[in-house]
Amino acid sequence: MRFIDVFSDKYNNGLQVQHDIVDRDRDLKIGDRVRVLRQCIDLGAYNYWNSFQMINPGAASPSNPISNLSNNVLGYFSVSVGKYYESEVVLSRSRP
Repeated sequence: MRFIDVFSDKYNNGLQVQHDIVDRDRDLKIGDRVRVLRQCIDLGAYNYWNSFQMINPGAASPSNPISNLSNNVLGYFSVSVGKYYESEVVLSRSRP
């Protein structure tokens, strides 16, 4: 399992959403099966992962992600609930 992306629920407020999943490290082919863990996380964990994905790894002195821990500790504390989704890779349809 590995981190791919984090999204805010600010504008859809729990309504159904659809995201394209791209994995540049694996050659997914039509017919492959994927398993995704989607987690609901608290604001502190969201801030950590959102800042983590925004950090430029090519920068001369990259910064640390925002943490909800004290004393400049790197990391975060969170309680979350998750659900696994499984699907088959299909040819992408254009959306209206």
